[in-house]
Amino acid sequence: MSYQTLPIKRRISQYDLIRSLAIFFVFCIHSLGVANEEYAKGGFNFCGQIIYNAFNTIVYTAVPLFVMLSGALLLGGGQIELKISWEDDLKEY
Repeated sequence: MSYQTLPIKRRISQYDLIRSLAIFFVFCIHSLGVANEEYAKGGFNFCGQIIYNAFNTIVYTAVPLFVMLSGALLLGGGQIELKISWEDDLKEY
């Protein structure tokens, strides 16, 4: 019986870092249940509300991070070339 070896794909460490950060943010979102109840009751002072809102805003980027990461990996593994040239548009004028 012969086995075929699959080619090893090169991992992009920046994507792994973004993925691990997004996983941590999802964990934080699911851990905020007690704080959400306290916030709903109005139990935070002004400084606590600012910290809660800032933290909440940061960790709720988890889902967009996962979506963008999936899109980047599906589009070609991270090497996307985008060339924008205004020269062709300005030639008409």
